Amino acid sequence: LLSRLEREQDGTVRRGILFALGQMAFGEDFDGDPRGMDEAVLRHSGDSDPCTRRAAIEALGKLGGPKAAERLTLALGDSAAEVRGEAAIALFRLRFMPVWTKRAAEPPPLPDGAVNALVDAASDPDENVRWRVAYSLSRYGEARAVGALRRLAADPNPWARLFAVRSLGRSKSPAATDSIRVALRDPDALVRTEAVAAADRLKLWDLLVPDVAADPFFHVRAAIAR
Repeated sequence: LLSRLEREQDGTVRRGILFALGQMAFGEDFDGDPRGMDEAVLRHSGDSDPCTRRAAIEALGKLGGPKAAERLTLALGDSAAEVRGEAAIALFRLRFMPVWTKRAAEPPPLPDGAVNALVDAASDPDENVRWRVAYSLSRYGEARAVGALRRLAADPNPWARLFAVRSLGRSKSPAATDSIRVALRDPDALVRTEAVAAADRLKLWDLLVPDVAADPFFHVRAAIAR
């Protein structure tokens, strides 16, 4: 695959090879790539075609390697929104791949530079980047990003709000309280449902007042009953 990647002229085929290389990281015998897969993917992460850069960034999030975090962090500033959004998701994968592949019991922390770049990307002009940033932070509730997550909890994009509220609920930060209070009355029912779960995680049970418990959306009421 590596030799084919280097000589292949068709962009669609190159992107398919990059995807395949990334998927190989899920194999039980994958040991960090002694064959240089991550280096080959790194080279293509600087391709002139944004679709190829995006494919390489996706693969890097799975393969890891000593330079992956730095390259993914830089990709959050790429000129193409689709690459920036993929970089946010790739940083999430980079952290959780050791757990998914049973090489670690807990996800290792992201470098400070990566967290700072995600915080900056929370203000990206493209909504599809912003919600992916919120998603990237939503599995572990990064305390260093609470300020950015509070902004995302008020984002015009409902997916950004939903994942931001989820992340705030996992942040263990009292600074999340006001955002969760507002989210309990969000116009989007899925965001309200997530806000109930966040209030429960932070033990903010006093926010679950009777009118919240009488929400017209079944899943909000079910989340409270749970």
